[in-house]
Amino acid sequence: METSTIAGIEVSRLGLGTSRMASLGSGRSRRDAARLLDTAADLGITFVDTADTYGSTATERWLGEVMQGRQDRFAVATKCGLARADLPGPLRPLNQPAKKILQRAGQQHHLGAGHVRRSIDASLKRLRRERIEIYFLHSPPRGIEQRDDLFEVLNEARSAGKIGEFGISSRDLGVISEVARVRRCKVAQTAVNPLTTDALRSFLKSADETRTVELIGNRVFIGAVVLSKAAPKGSSLAVADLQRRLDSLSAERGLSKAHLLLRHAAAVPHVRVVLTGTGNPVHLMDNAAALATPPKPEDLLT
Repeated sequence: METSTIAGIEVSRLGLGTSRMASLGSGRSRRDAARLLDTAADLGITFVDTADTYGSTATERWLGEVMQGRQDRFAVATKCGLARADLPGPLRPLNQPAKKILQRAGQQHHLGAGHVRRSIDASLKRLRRERIEIYFLHSPPRGIEQRDDLFEVLNEARSAGKIGEFGISSRDLGVISEVARVRRCKVAQTAVNPLTTDALRSFLKSADETRTVELIGNRVFIGAVVLSKAAPKGSSLAVADLQRRLDSLSAERGLSKAHLLLRHAAAVPHVRVVLTGTGNPVHLMDNAAALATPPKPEDLLT
């Protein structure tokens, strides 16, 4: 497995995303999570990305349990800021329905300084770790960079060794750009696929050397349904054109479309880690094979 460096630590180029690990209707169990993590370890995957809202805290708990005794083999990123519920003990099965209720009531963000301080400690406890390598604000709204109280909490947590680095996880590059400029944020997670390339180029061009941002790429896989709903305005490639090009390149290079997209994301400048959110060990092995060799400039699809 190829490696890279992000936030000053060496990690695998492929990271394991866990957004659906414990979600309602996934049909997965702690045993499935353990099997997936075993496969990741065997493949040399050392970076795991999660959030307190995934499974409404259940995913962090599962990861804490299945990582027990081998926390030092994995670097972990987690997030806070989106609605979630964290009911005690016997009421935990109600966490996910309660989260849905909060969302429907319009409570999308929880970004008060006190809430974030408590969330950091709660994630450490659920994950059974002394330190979270990267701590993201999860899809924060515009203007978040003006919140002195919030960034004071994040800087305090970093100084105390509870987190290694803080960052922004968002599809809105404008938010990331402003936080990088005002708060010297060094790490971000965002969508990296052929439809976001133009926006990423503009973002990277606008960042000077004093605020270069290291990127974690998500939303790498872009099926037809996702493309039709999520294609950003001003994309240089129409959805249909991209699908045709992927089909052509797949036949020409003898690579699956999944491999083409993974290698594209890894080849984008400043992308240090590419996430795959699969819950299937076989799929994870296939994805890992895509990054068995270093990405090259010709892997860029746009």
